[in-house]
Amino acid sequence: MRNRGRKGVFSRSLLLGLCLCFFPSLGQAAFHLQVRVLPSGEILWERPLAVSEPIILMHRNSIYGVTVRETLQLKENGALWLVRIQSPSPAVLEYYGLEAATADWIDLCRRIGSLQVLVTSAGEFRLEFTNEAFPLSQRVAEGSRIEIRAVPHVRGP
Repeated sequence: MRNRGRKGVFSRSLLLGLCLCFFPSLGQAAFHLQVRVLPSGEILWERPLAVSEPIILMHRNSIYGVTVRETLQLKENGALWLVRIQSPSPAVLEYYGLEAATADWIDLCRRIGSLQVLVTSAGEFRLEFTNEAFPLSQRVAEGSRIEIRAVPHVRGP
């Protein structure tokens, strides 16, 4: 019986070792959150991104002049989803197709894939992710278009 137990432990250890050899990204983020300038494709910022990790895009609405907070999340298939929104303006919420008149977070479930934004200084665009702030308005020229997207993480040899 003792040999069988040792054999089982050895087999499981060997299987785990082989999995880590052939799938080195196990336990690591399979995607990165990337911010890039369009149309050049210049990458401004990139960080590892876990499934369901919240990404908050804050900006000032250009028409109503109020702060809007949008929460994005990565789903298992690699797509970004808009999952929550917050704004004190019912008119801004109506723009999103919502009839709620609340300053609380409102849950949504909208697949967006990636998000393209026209960055202006008046818009005060800012990305918050894992306790790190990325002020988009300070990193690109006025009127620049940027894309926020999830990209597969490719590990080098």
